[in-house]
Amino acid sequence: MHLETLQLMSKGFIEKIIGNSIETEILENAKNFRKLWESTNIEAFGQNEFFGGKA
Repeated sequence: MHLETLQLMSKGFIEKIIGNSIETEILENAKNFRKLWESTNIEAFGQNEFFGGKA
């Protein structure tokens, strides 16, 4: 199979599992992240911890 065919099949499979298009899911997550970013005092505990990183 061609790479493009596999990518399209994978995308369709993922969309069927989550019941939403990948683009919509990413957009929704980005909007929620922006709300969290704007409503949180990141400096209170550090940007690295905000992202769940281990320094």
